[in-house]
Amino acid sequence: MVVLLPVHVAAGVVAMLVVAVTGMAMVLLGADVFLGGISLFSGYLAASGWRDIRRRGDWSTADRLLATLIGLSAVVMAAIGLARLGDDPTIGITMLVFALIAAGLTAFDMVRLSRPAPKFRGRAVGHLVKMQSAGIAAVTAFLVVNSDAGPVVWLGPTVLLTPVISWWAYRVSSGSWRPPARAG
Repeated sequence: MVVLLPVHVAAGVVAMLVVAVTGMAMVLLGADVFLGGISLFSGYLAASGWRDIRRRGDWSTADRLLATLIGLSAVVMAAIGLARLGDDPTIGITMLVFALIAAGLTAFDMVRLSRPAPKFRGRAVGHLVKMQSAGIAAVTAFLVVNSDAGPVVWLGPTVLLTPVISWWAYRVSSGSWRPPARAG
């Protein structure tokens, strides 16, 4: 566990930076704005999840800024989703679902920011929820680019993995899950 932790951190940072940067680059090169929204969404989740596990003290300006940015992105994704319902209902519906998720994450962050910073278990739950959600967003973006299957397949990762995230978050927050013992 101790040996793998630096690999876990480095791989996570690199992977999420690649997702966020390549998604935005694709938009600048002419890809659908949907990918830009998903890449920003993934970037927020990764940055906020990283902040959750790294924070040792009180909430900072960076934490408040991240919560504000995801709230603004929820509004933008909802506007894009509503605008796209007429010409491309699949993207419109998918963007609206992601807007609802972003709004939920905003509420989650705002409630947390109104309370004292959590101890490790609370930080671990925030990290877990946000990092796994970033993974869902990245898989969704991959499916959008590489599939013509429509909203059922695009929303599939969210529908299938959200219950798993909820179950694991409950186990961590309730104390029924314990990390493996450290070697040595």
